Amino acid sequence: GGLRDASSSSSHPARASSVAHAHDRDMSSASFTVARSAATLAARSRVASLKSSRAASKTPMCASSRRAVLTRAAATGPVCVVTGASRGIGAAIAMKLGAEGARVVVNYAASEGPANEVCEKIKAAGGDAIAVKANVAVPEEVDALFKATMDAFGEVNVLVNNAGITRDTLMMRMKLSQWQEVMDLNLTGVFLCTQAATKLMGKKKPVAGRIINITS
Repeated sequence: GGLRDASSSSSHPARASSVAHAHDRDMSSASFTVARSAATLAARSRVASLKSSRAASKTPMCASSRRAVLTRAAATGPVCVVTGASRGIGAAIAMKLGAEGARVVVNYAASEGPANEVCEKIKAAGGDAIAVKANVAVPEEVDALFKATMDAFGEVNVLVNNAGITRDTLMMRMKLSQWQEVMDLNLTGVFLCTQAATKLMGKKKPVAGRIINITS
């Protein structure tokens, strides 16, 4: 929707500027919300782990210990798979997660160069990242995406279903292949990735994870 508004407003600078600012706010808000969710998950996990350890030794956990746990969480943050993360909102989300110390899987379908640039920015910000090519509409490629994630990081804590495409045209002119392409990626792709992620999240005890779906 934002892209269509921006292109149709090219002859109206004020309107185009307003759309651009709104889009920037949407990107910032989405990336902050996702990063906060992931950071909360990581912090809770580490606090729970330390509490369990302290309980076993019957030693109370002091405030300084809790602060240390939250600090260390940034270095070994949650493993976050972000689909469609080579550019746009996906890239902004991936980089925000990386800045919070997450280990990020930057998924892309075709833009390898931009995806690698996002990975470098994440590493420079203190996180870790790998770029993995996969069309999330294809079951075999989704399997390969999550296998690469497990091979690199050993777990999946957060999935951000961000990948999406548009093939907008008048309904009377739209080809069935165009309609199906959008449905396969925007709907079936979300199902395939969510199914794969929940299978892996469910293997850890206690079961914990976050799944965030981005729409527009």
